[in-house]
Amino acid sequence: MARKKPKQALSLSFDIPPEVWATIIMRLVQLGWLAWSKQVKITPQSAAKLVDVHWEAIRRAIRKYQSWASLLPDEYPGPVTQHSLFQPRICGTPDSVQAVGEPCKWPHKEITYSVLGTLPGVGDADFKAAAERAAKQWDDACGVGMFYKVNLRTANVILTVADLGGPGGVLADSMLPCGAAANDVMQQRYDSREIWFAGEGPPLQGRIHLEAVIAHEMGHALGLPHLAPNGPVALMQPFYRGDILRIQPPDAAEVVTRYGANTPPSPPPPPPPPGDPPVRYRIKGTNIAVDVMTLEPLPLPHVARI
Repeated sequence: MARKKPKQALSLSFDIPPEVWATIIMRLVQLGWLAWSKQVKITPQSAAKLVDVHWEAIRRAIRKYQSWASLLPDEYPGPVTQHSLFQPRICGTPDSVQAVGEPCKWPHKEITYSVLGTLPGVGDADFKAAAERAAKQWDDACGVGMFYKVNLRTANVILTVADLGGPGGVLADSMLPCGAAANDVMQQRYDSREIWFAGEGPPLQGRIHLEAVIAHEMGHALGLPHLAPNGPVALMQPFYRGDILRIQPPDAAEVVTRYGANTPPSPPPPPPPPGDPPVRYRIKGTNIAVDVMTLEPLPLPHVARI
């Protein structure tokens, strides 16, 4: 006897073709909302059965995504939810980051990084300079120090170059330090086929602002997940915006929960207020003047006659 779908699954999946269900399931897995065994293949031919067998997990994943994205959490992947799910992303790092126990962060506050590889159209010095400016944004926002290292063996984060699909696709991705030790290494990848702008200020028409993307990925390297796309404007939202080039207040608030605030050095103490001038005496019959309290010699022009 054929196994029947749960009533709720049947009512929700009835008007969604199997090939669309397959892409929805794969996208939920890709973005970190749905845990999925690599042994279970997702194909248009198997999608209907997968929805039947795994409906509870799929339903929960849809609801979690909808709640995070400020959509109606009705557990139905209709046109609005699909549009949000399949919007082009600034990076390939999953939205949902599950840290076990402690928050996702490094166990130390001096984070090192290095650059390995060359971005076509960007000089190596410009790549490094953009990384340094991006790292300083986080330095200024919280209690970490990010330091460039020439030696790759001493770096916690390594910026590399890879083919991620070119214009219109993923710009970059990054590993996160969930449960990392102080000597662990996290890799980042930047798209070798993208058209980058490595300068400061607004990007040129048709180019992607490299510093802004590195700052986004550095946020991941510090343990930050993507922030909700429909929340307050933030650099850590998953979509690229050419007018958001620096970390924003929600980004700073998120990183401070992990590493504390950036405490500026204490200013030097003010000089003591001027006191009464020392009592000076000139030793009679000599050209020597002394402070009667310390017996230290004093300049003669300031000595009262006795």
